[in-house]
Amino acid sequence: MKLSKLLKEVASDHGFSLNEIDGGQLFDFFSRKGYEVKEIGTEKDGVQKYVVADESNNQFVHFQHNRNTDELAVSQMSGYRIDQSKANRAGMRRSRDASEVGKTVYMTDGNYTPVEIDAMELRNLVSHVMTGLDREAKAQQDFYAKNPLADNINEATQFTKPSQDGDIYYSEREGKAIGIRKGDSLYHLYVFDGTPKLGKVAGSDRRWENMGPASRGLLAQLALKGVGGLYGKDAALADARTMLQFVSDMTESVNEESMMNERLNVSRDLLTDLYKDRGATAFAQMILELRDENALDDLVEALQNQYTI
Repeated sequence: MKLSKLLKEVASDHGFSLNEIDGGQLFDFFSRKGYEVKEIGTEKDGVQKYVVADESNNQFVHFQHNRNTDELAVSQMSGYRIDQSKANRAGMRRSRDASEVGKTVYMTDGNYTPVEIDAMELRNLVSHVMTGLDREAKAQQDFYAKNPLADNINEATQFTKPSQDGDIYYSEREGKAIGIRKGDSLYHLYVFDGTPKLGKVAGSDRRWENMGPASRGLLAQLALKGVGGLYGKDAALADARTMLQFVSDMTESVNEESMMNERLNVSRDLLTDLYKDRGATAFAQMILELRDENALDDLVEALQNQYTI
């Protein structure tokens, strides 16, 4: 008789319950790590289903335990930075990218039979999945350390349909992804650990649908499309509010920059007309006779920055 079954019988004889998996050690381990474990149903033949999630509900593993044979198997996992080889060894195949950029879903399907694993293998696999958020944070930290101006990297998107700066996009084919046009680029827009992020730039808008200007209702509607597993309605609506604030701030900044460019163009046009009307000599004399010393200082600094003088 396996130790887990013996412990269960002893516990039953003394009037208390004990989770039979690995003599209770597996669930003790999950508890010490701060992982949340829930029973989500029982199938026929005594197969009990569980889901383990981290505190953020970004990383989760579905597994099942056959109480009659004491066999364990994983049926689904999802989260950031999951090693595909580890998932494959547990019988998982990459299913799709999740609605949040960077997250991946692995699961068994009709062509695969769940692979039996022991309690230690399950413990190691869950530990790997649960720490994916730490690996994602480290990867982003390293990226921005090497690319402090990453947000300004000039990656252009091929736009085939009319759109405007700040327009919101949606793509079912990209994993229920939300995007936003910023300048000449279409960025994936998502929320990571409560913080809005601009992800990879789409090479083309062909797989995307332009949903128009951002609004509270639109972003809520799109975020709710990604609800599933442990990513619930409340989390989706919270992400929508975060994205709306981010887009509002970004659009305000874009508008200010656009207004500045318009002012610069107006000044340049006026100076050009004045130069053509008065001639080069008179134009230069007018500049030299400016009484505003601060304006002259600014002009000299601008010329020094652009030309060797």
